[in-house]
Amino acid sequence: MQTDTDCPVVIEAAVTPYRPDGPVQNTGGTIREAIECLDAGAGIVHHHHDMRHDQAAGIDPITTLAGETIASLGNA
Repeated sequence: MQTDTDCPVVIEAAVTPYRPDGPVQNTGGTIREAIECLDAGAGIVHHHHDMRHDQAAGIDPITTLAGETIASLGNA
């Protein structure tokens, strides 16, 4: 019989530069946070774009953020 502890899990982390209790985190800080999540066992990290802007304005920053995160890993 299979128990809950025998089932594989996937940990997903949502990373956003916005902090309810502090200033907006810069790109480098958001990348570090994503890498820390991966190092802690997350299999998926997704980023939120700047919701203050429309979708078109958010594409370049989020693409840069994701690309730099992947590039910094070396094994992705």
